[in-house]
Amino acid sequence: ARPFQFFQPEPPPPTLDAALYIVQPQRYCHPLPYTAALFLLGMFMGIGVSRRDSPNQLAQSVGQWVQIDAHVLLLVFLPGLLFKDAFEVNFHLFRASFGQLLIMA
Repeated sequence: ARPFQFFQPEPPPPTLDAALYIVQPQRYCHPLPYTAALFLLGMFMGIGVSRRDSPNQLAQSVGQWVQIDAHVLLLVFLPGLLFKDAFEVNFHLFRASFGQLLIMA
């Protein structure tokens, strides 16, 4: 019988290490919005995957997300993003600026 071998995953691509440098400091760096941090992370992941030659799970996943329809992407993710931002709005500031919001709308 063969001895038991532990599963040895391949090392993560360097773009996943960027998550520690982009998304994690957002907790302490409030001027950088979470959505902007995720955008930067996605951009770095796309660049990293396009420069790698070996196909792996990350490359396959990014390849599937590249082909998604833009309308589906907006219909799925936009309500959650709008709810998150609307939930965090200061009510008194919103009430004070409501007239200006109506003019701009």
